[in-house]
Amino acid sequence: DAYAMLFTLSSAYYFRKFVLYSGWRNFILFSMQIGLAQIAKQSLFLLPVFFGMIALIVLLQRGSLIKRFKVNLGRLAVFTLIVLVIINIAFLFNGTGQSLSQYQFRSSTFQNIQQWSILNKIPLPLPVPFIEGFDLVKHMLSMGSGNAEVSGRSYLLGNYFTGNSLWYYYSVVILFKTPLTVLMMLAAVLIVYFKRPFSKTNFFTTGFPLLVAFFFIIFISLNNTSQHGLRHLIMIYPLFYVCFGQLINWKLFRSKISLALIVLYSLATFYFYFPNLLSYTNEL
Repeated sequence: DAYAMLFTLSSAYYFRKFVLYSGWRNFILFSMQIGLAQIAKQSLFLLPVFFGMIALIVLLQRGSLIKRFKVNLGRLAVFTLIVLVIINIAFLFNGTGQSLSQYQFRSSTFQNIQQWSILNKIPLPLPVPFIEGFDLVKHMLSMGSGNAEVSGRSYLLGNYFTGNSLWYYYSVVILFKTPLTVLMMLAAVLIVYFKRPFSKTNFFTTGFPLLVAFFFIIFISLNNTSQHGLRHLIMIYPLFYVCFGQLINWKLFRSKISLALIVLYSLATFYFYFPNLLSYTNEL
């Protein structure tokens, strides 16, 4: 989970840098962060999906999607190659080249894909443990929370539940397990941002990291059935903290005393639960 936070933040940083300043160095570093993210946590497959959508919007907005088609295609090829190389090196090329027909999948999703005659004979450029990991996660999610093979029962607002997930689970957990100072600063950042939401500078300094964070919140809230605390969404917090830098322009946050009080209050209320930090809830 710590590596998930690291590579979510670093890939967002280099993507932003590439969009604003271009250059092959920024693009290669971005591609490397995505590759490393794929071996850190399965849910980070969302990163290339999200950045791909943003890249498409940027190219359409600039009018360069078709005009620079060969360059864009070349970049996509380089990106794919770098990601594949990193994943294969991490798994020591274990089973790379094996086709779908040779797997013993457990999830119905991957079993259905395995039946596609067009695809199941094609050698895959990915190691076997990497693909089996996604299959196992999908299988566990299909069983839902509380299944003996997956986890204990989930808990929310005084009630235990099993099986299907609650779409509002993570929203409630974020509300009660995020320090109040962080929630207040997030509200302040949103107020500041929506004063000039379509400013290019404002978007890439504040709107972009917020968009990444809320993309994860929405997708995981609607798709993750293994709901146990904030662990699956912990990567959103570094993105929030980056946005808080915009608050330094507020007179309140320019005061060293104010900043010290905010930090001390956050630390005091959090470490009040030490050493049982997993049970932390805010003052709400």
